[in-house]
Amino acid sequence: MHIPVLGLIGTAVRTLWDKLRGRPTVQADRGSVAAGGDQTINAPVATGSSVVATDQAAAMMASGSGTNVYAPGATINNIYNVYIDGLNTAPTPTRDHFQEGQQLQEADRHDAAIEEFQAALANTDTDSQRGALHLLMGISEDILGRPAQAEGSFQDAFRLFKSAGDNKGQASALGNLGIVYGNRGELDKAEEHHKQALAIAKEIGDRLGQAKDLGNLGTVYGRRGALDQAEEHLKQALELDRESGSREGEAADLGNLGLIYRLRGELDKAEEHHKQALAIAKEIGDRLGEASQLGNLGIVYTHQGKLDKAQNYLQQALEIQRQIGDRLHEANQLGNLGNVYRLRGDLDKAEQHYQQALGIGREIGDRLGEANRLGSLGLLYRDRGDVAKAKDYLQKAQAIFEAIGARPEAQKARRQLGELEREQQERGE
Repeated sequence: MHIPVLGLIGTAVRTLWDKLRGRPTVQADRGSVAAGGDQTINAPVATGSSVVATDQAAAMMASGSGTNVYAPGATINNIYNVYIDGLNTAPTPTRDHFQEGQQLQEADRHDAAIEEFQAALANTDTDSQRGALHLLMGISEDILGRPAQAEGSFQDAFRLFKSAGDNKGQASALGNLGIVYGNRGELDKAEEHHKQALAIAKEIGDRLGQAKDLGNLGTVYGRRGALDQAEEHLKQALELDRESGSREGEAADLGNLGLIYRLRGELDKAEEHHKQALAIAKEIGDRLGEASQLGNLGIVYTHQGKLDKAQNYLQQALEIQRQIGDRLHEANQLGNLGNVYRLRGDLDKAEQHYQQALGIGREIGDRLGEANRLGSLGLLYRDRGDVAKAKDYLQKAQAIFEAIGARPEAQKARRQLGELEREQQERGE
């Protein structure tokens, strides 16, 4: 795997293009690209054509009679900054441990990579090089689904870079922190950090850094449903990445643009962009990016009602993410596969996949993903007619959304609960 350089989804890194409601005209208030999983939506019954996204999700084929469906969560293609300062020229044993760690990271052996970076850290004398090692550890920790540890490493990196007067390092740490906050759904905080990183990149003339920060800001705006603003930033990032020859950045930008087009219901355009991103990821050996685009294509096919094809692509993505140890996005794909089974009416298999995803979310401390899966389960129990259980799960989801400051999601959970109450009243229960 090529570790990308700060820049959706993702993967989201992490992860989720959310909910759909009703007929055309996008009205998303948080939008698409959060890292991690499925989110509550109301969807009209569809009989054979794609439903164009509103609220904040994409189009979806609802093959059945249920009025509530969960939209699949996409993978945002966040790209981290692997700024390494002078580690390649550091004295041994620092350089040896760093180079071994970098090779392990490239091979997606992230626990082993972290051990090597820690060994290098014990022998490093300069704050700038210490900051670079914390940055590298944070990247592996985030890929492994350890957001709290990643945040701590990136904060340590920023502090050390600031002490060293290393502006490029500070921008790298700020941008990577923005990814962590975005994955949690803390979009104001994410935007603030990406803007700070972008300002530094412009000040020091780092065009590749500008591309990454513009791309990351684009994903934040996409999550909010500001799709025109998201597209503008992502296109600027794509232009700069192509000028700079960054294939990783180009693939991430193409993938994130695909998510924007899917949110607009432009499924053919979305498919085209995800396929271009997938081809680049395969070309450069980026397994994480390959899994992201396989998963995103699976979601497009779900929206098109091509459920067999969707399941195939999502299963391929899941297998790669398990091989890599990417727990966050493993949970995403389990949730997405649960959505496919739910659309088929196989509620037992859907529940099994949602519960597996929920378990991973709790294990790795992904509160946003946990809330999303609780919401998915709430609507599944509603499909089964178990209103009490549905309300319990939706209330738990709402409480987590409110606790982490994910206001749009909390509002949607409240709306779902209100709909359950109205249905009960109409039935005289």
